[in-house]
Amino acid sequence: MNGAKVYTNKALNKIIFKGDKDGCVTSVVLENGYEIKADLVVIGAGIDLNTELAIECGLKMDENGGVCLNPLLQTSDNNIFAAGDIASFPSWSAGKNIRIEHWITAQDQGTYAAFNMLGKMTPYGNIPFFWTNQYGKGI
Repeated sequence: MNGAKVYTNKALNKIIFKGDKDGCVTSVVLENGYEIKADLVVIGAGIDLNTELAIECGLKMDENGGVCLNPLLQTSDNNIFAAGDIASFPSWSAGKNIRIEHWITAQDQGTYAAFNMLGKMTPYGNIPFFWTNQYGKGI
């Protein structure tokens, strides 16, 4: 309809530039060798977690560098709570601890962590979601 195609589970192998890499992209090549014409490339590269304080406090970390939490968003020290990008929280839908780098998750977790610091003891169990608007449609 609008000429947009989505390629999932395909790694980017290289970006091809016009001439001497003057900033003009002509195409990208996927790991399977498929070449896609392009004049603009946007790369979402993620974040570096700021967990130095958590590490200094001796808190338990997960294999991806996040701070391990229980359902109440408590760390391995029950007097310390965490929320946001560093929070590796139990997800019943995933069946394991996960981290979500999205502002709405951080906002929700902050609310739950605050309730629990006040003794409400309410487990965090929100299902993560993401959205986008493309060509006038919400996805």
